[in-house]
Amino acid sequence: MNGDGGILPARVKRELRTSVFGRRIYYSVAIDSTNRMAVDLARRNEPHGTIVLTDFQKQGRGRHTKRWASPPGENLLFSIVLRPNAPARSLLPVTLAFSVTLATTLTRVLQKEIGVKWPNDLVTPQGKLGGILSESAIRGDIAQFVIVGIGLNVNTPPANFPADLGCTPVSCLSIGGRRLDRAALLGRLLFDLETAYDEFVRDGFAAFVEEYDKRLIILSRPIRYMGRSGGEEGRVVGIAEDGGLKVVRSDDTVDVLYDVEIQDETD
Repeated sequence: MNGDGGILPARVKRELRTSVFGRRIYYSVAIDSTNRMAVDLARRNEPHGTIVLTDFQKQGRGRHTKRWASPPGENLLFSIVLRPNAPARSLLPVTLAFSVTLATTLTRVLQKEIGVKWPNDLVTPQGKLGGILSESAIRGDIAQFVIVGIGLNVNTPPANFPADLGCTPVSCLSIGGRRLDRAALLGRLLFDLETAYDEFVRDGFAAFVEEYDKRLIILSRPIRYMGRSGGEEGRVVGIAEDGGLKVVRSDDTVDVLYDVEIQDETD
């Protein structure tokens, strides 16, 4: 997996061991957002497992409209079209299932422990390695499609990251000490993600909770967050089976957090 020969679809497809993930690829050298294009394709009935892949995103973003910046030609930026035909609420933790799967695979590839920061970041003690952003279209209570966008810093040297990201970015290169072949890495990630997705559809997020808790960097730590009565503090005790973050407050009551901003010493 040393070196990088690029991510043209022909190279990626030679690395695939999947049944459906990545069997259809839309590739652009540069694009505004892979998620945006994937949503458009999904609305035009593009099939399950299609991916949108690029070398450069002009308008990359994360949760709560945060900016995601990635120098061109060095990293993995892709979105996957999922068609689960399932109740929308049951799909809330799919981002978490994918994040812990990516963390597990990258731990094996890099021989370095990769953690998760709830709900969607891949992190190391040195900084942020990647992130996930999911979007969906719902009719009634059924998800018509889910788009999972993934950004992973692969071959960017530390000096090449923008200085105004609001976090400390790291890459597989900076923590593993070698450049990786992005096509080979993407093939491996897609295989593991497809396996995880099939397990998620069959067994739900319960199958991922134990591993997620092991990799959750804020487990057992105090955090600050916006709760029912404004600013709250509590201690993280784990992840719920619906993907919520379980926090014990000072009065021993338990909050289960969903779409909130967590403030802690790792920011």
